[in-house]
Amino acid sequence: MIDRLEELVDLSDSCASRSSADDASDSALTAVIDVGSGSARAVVMQLSLGGVEILAQQRLNLNLMSHVDLQGALDVEGVTSTLDAIEDFVQVCLSYGVNTIHAVGTAALPESH
Repeated sequence: MIDRLEELVDLSDSCASRSSADDASDSALTAVIDVGSGSARAVVMQLSLGGVEILAQQRLNLNLMSHVDLQGALDVEGVTSTLDAIEDFVQVCLSYGVNTIHAVGTAALPESH
């Protein structure tokens, strides 16, 4: 699992290190990945002085609460499905040439072991 997390960090780092013509303009491609206990969602958007344009959205059901044991630990299936979703989202972001990815998670994630 640690290897998968390191791979995802490497993928997202490639977004940050990519130089783009958009960096010099007044718009930027940005994505938000939100991992909740029920589902995960990614939104790719173009931010400009004129506003926000949503370019892509993706949502996957996770139902993580069904993968938590009595001690509060997330089981392997729950961790794997979460990492798979994040990996899919990062690939979508890269395909759009996203410059920045912001990731947020529900309070239940750090509370699980």
